[in-house]
Amino acid sequence: MLLKPDPCLPIDGKKRDLPCDKKVNACAAIGYPQRFFDTLEKQKFILNKTISFADHHPFSASDFKQFDKQLPLLMTEKDAVKCTAFAQQNWWYLPISAQLTSAFEKQLLKKIKEIK
Repeated sequence: MLLKPDPCLPIDGKKRDLPCDKKVNACAAIGYPQRFFDTLEKQKFILNKTISFADHHPFSASDFKQFDKQLPLLMTEKDAVKCTAFAQQNWWYLPISAQLTSAFEKQLLKKIKEIK
């Protein structure tokens, strides 16, 4: 399976664009946060400050005081769901789409035919 990042979306749901070549802060509360930060860099974001939280961290507004409020804050879609109640206008999340490889697709279809 390949993971494909989609364009960042604002947590508050209001339609607007975030340029990729922008200086940003980022946080992640996932098992391997560096993978998320690496993905942002591959999308040409300039990471000012990154903070990793424990996986499944129960976010509160005070967790974000350490970030420069002038810069956009990027996080995972999983983390954004936990922050909607106190999200700021310049907070964004990076949606990820899973793409199955053609080899996996072939194997899956073969297994389905075998089961039929």
